[in-house]
Amino acid sequence: MRGRPHMDYFASAPRGTWGTWDGRTARVPYGTHHARRLGSAESACGAPAMDWELFWDVGFAPALEASCRPCARAILPTR
Repeated sequence: MRGRPHMDYFASAPRGTWGTWDGRTARVPYGTHHARRLGSAESACGAPAMDWELFWDVGFAPALEASCRPCARAILPTR
């Protein structure tokens, strides 16, 4: 299970690779998945990400093990 993606954010990372995502071949983040909005120069956790790859086919899914915990905390509503 991939985890439910957060609809306002895409996965972003300094590097990517070809892999399988939801049963199809796509560019996927290599290493930690950060949350990033389209047009933003930084990730949700505040990391400078202007030159990072943005993965159009991969929504940021906070529950994934590879997801950045500070990004997940930044975008999830608090109770």
